[in-house]
Amino acid sequence: MKQAAIPLLVLVIIVGLAILTSWPSSSLEADHYQKFRDGKSLYSLLNSRIRTGQRLDEVESILGPATPLTDGVVEVRTQLQQEALQFPDRYPQGVYDDDSFVTYQIENGKLLLQLRNGVLVNHDPLTFEEFASPSDIAGGGRNALPQEELSIGGSGF
Repeated sequence: MKQAAIPLLVLVIIVGLAILTSWPSSSLEADHYQKFRDGKSLYSLLNSRIRTGQRLDEVESILGPATPLTDGVVEVRTQLQQEALQFPDRYPQGVYDDDSFVTYQIENGKLLLQLRNGVLVNHDPLTFEEFASPSDIAGGGRNALPQEELSIGGSGF
């Protein structure tokens, strides 16, 4: 009887490890955004999982690959610099000439994130607080979509 128990125990351990390694490591919200590119899920993730100071690869591990902004960078940067002068509390880290930007696609446009040396700056999760909802896979919160487009400075583009 003891001899049969050891192979059975080994089999149970192997099956258990196989299940654990195949278990999805990212959240349902992130999977939903990456599949459908909907703003509700993205805004919820920007509220709950994305923080100033994260490296781009950390952000991409949650949101998926970003698209570098290549067209109109000078204009976007100039606009953000002007907004930073008017609303310094929205841009506590400022906007510098060597900052870069990436975008994430949503159904009604693109969302812009500001990077400095590959690190996210000037991101305020509270901007997206109304879209966070722990009970909704799509993260709709009180509103399914913003009432108006988010400004560039608020990470929206």
